[in-house]
Amino acid sequence: MANTVDLEFDRFGDLSLFGNDLSILNSSLDFTYQNVIDRLITNFGDYDLYRSFGANISSYIGANNTAELEEAVIRSIKRSLTDDGFLSIAAVSIVSLREDAALFLKITIGNPLNALEEKIVINSIFNTSSGLLYVTN
Repeated sequence: MANTVDLEFDRFGDLSLFGNDLSILNSSLDFTYQNVIDRLITNFGDYDLYRSFGANISSYIGANNTAELEEAVIRSIKRSLTDDGFLSIAAVSIVSLREDAALFLKITIGNPLNALEEKIVINSIFNTSSGLLYVTN
């Protein structure tokens, strides 16, 4: 993955400021982390030019927390991270745990081609009544 410079966004998708300046990203690790988070929280239709961009996890709000839902959420996340070639399927590992109305997700972005300096681990909680509640590393 090429080392690029990009604007930094906070965990809510807003531009990040450092003092009075816009924050930027300049490492492949930061760039990858930000893009993974963006794809997790994005739903179909959020981007006018890319109508099917993102994991679209909010579409599962109201569903029963079953093994089928768990598999569907994992498939949606993997699709959003790999279908356009952003990450290889070998680089993405997802472990989940169902409990009551919550689905706990541990998403690990690995290092199969030494493109990242280290692994990225993202922990999140999807609640069937309110959506994706928590996304952090």
